[in-house]
Amino acid sequence: FVRFENNRGAPAARNEGARRTSGEYLLFLDADAVFVPEAFAKMRAILDTYTDIDFVYSSHYFGWKLFRSRAFDPLTLRRYNYIHTSALLRRRAFPGFDESLWKFQDWDLWLTMSERGSKGYWISEPLFRIKTRATGYSHWLPSIIHRLPWGSLGWAPREVKRYREAEGIIRKKHGI
Repeated sequence: FVRFENNRGAPAARNEGARRTSGEYLLFLDADAVFVPEAFAKMRAILDTYTDIDFVYSSHYFGWKLFRSRAFDPLTLRRYNYIHTSALLRRRAFPGFDESLWKFQDWDLWLTMSERGSKGYWISEPLFRIKTRATGYSHWLPSIIHRLPWGSLGWAPREVKRYREAEGIIRKKHGI
């Protein structure tokens, strides 16, 4: 257990966890994520079988909502993130999380790894569930909320503004 004197955010905590461990694989599992019992074994079997794959991820539930994800494709990944933070990675391929980011750290990680030649593998079966806001830390807005023409209304919800600002940071950083 590590406690920082000051809250430095999830990327710093994850990087510190990676620094303090020595295993061949890394798995970042947030406090509001619950894996099915066989999840790790299934993910590891993929990495043990396919040596050209650097990370494996799965579909998952966010409360009642199924996030199906999709097969790894670097071009689609540049359009939007479809890979959750809770993926199993080879330590040797892990570049570290960008500690300056407050949102989309996972998207940034997958883009960075993809740009360095890493490939991912999707397990279509949902292997974990994210607890909803009432019991966990994560929150989600339906995609239709983000697609509404907020600019023409002259107002947008705070979460939509934060989402678009963070998305712009990632797009600029990766030249998208």
